[in-house]
Amino acid sequence: MFDRPILVTGFNRPDLLMLVLEKIKKANCTTVYIALDGPRVDIESDFAKVAECRKIAMIFNSKNRERNRLLESNLGCGLAMSSAIDWFFSNVDAGIIIEDDIDFSESFLQTMDYLLSEFKDDIRVGSVTGLNPISKYLPTKPHGSDYSFIMHRFFSSWGWATWKDRWQNYEYDISNWELGISRITLWKRFGILGARFLTNKFNSVSSGKIDTWDYQFMAMQIRYDLKCVAPIANQIGNLGFRDDATHTKSEQHESMDLDQVIHGPKELKSEIYSSKIINSIYLNIHYRVPTITQRLIEVVSRR
Repeated sequence: MFDRPILVTGFNRPDLLMLVLEKIKKANCTTVYIALDGPRVDIESDFAKVAECRKIAMIFNSKNRERNRLLESNLGCGLAMSSAIDWFFSNVDAGIIIEDDIDFSESFLQTMDYLLSEFKDDIRVGSVTGLNPISKYLPTKPHGSDYSFIMHRFFSSWGWATWKDRWQNYEYDISNWELGISRITLWKRFGILGARFLTNKFNSVSSGKIDTWDYQFMAMQIRYDLKCVAPIANQIGNLGFRDDATHTKSEQHESMDLDQVIHGPKELKSEIYSSKIINSIYLNIHYRVPTITQRLIEVVSRR
């Protein structure tokens, strides 16, 4: 039995929702909340797909209907997700959040449960995740240590977990984000190019150009100087890189492949590797922000 609460979110992809719920059921998870956005009124195909998703959710939680949040109308990606997590943490103190297109390794749930317990009272940590898209690019055993986890300044909405007291600091509206995060802070923590990247993202979110919720969580982590802890091996894949995705319509990057490393609970230990190198690699590989050298080469090549 796996007792840690899980929130599964979805919308109009019944095939993916079925896959993730079957995987969760196989892991004998006892406390599963399901939140589904409603159909878009101007997209006729949504109605049948959303109805199928609702049917899947009702069957899965047939004995616990109160754990289903099935919206009648569409809120959109940002509001649907943020309000679903609000609802989740109105019922639990800590939990795992999995979107319908997330694939995960056998060790993911155990890792999240371990990290939620291990860092419950650690004020440095705002979230934990199974995603490590830079696992293939990390230095081998830095400082001679056989570390189990890395710590970085970013946030992953793909297979992650947090606590109610951290989520309470979350703000969906970040139109005044610069009042809480100075440019100097961004420069010091992410470098010039990283600061520019994040500034553009936060401005796009606050102006409504991007309908999302996850950059707001990252802004919260930056404001309160919180970090994210991830396993050394990547435990998360994403099956949603396809035409009906909200954001991930392009081809999945090779760094998102699941690592074939399985850790049991007894093998987990809270030895963490944390350095500016990790932040630089994460920016370059996951967010595809060029390094200073790459940027200079790009500029010179244009001349």
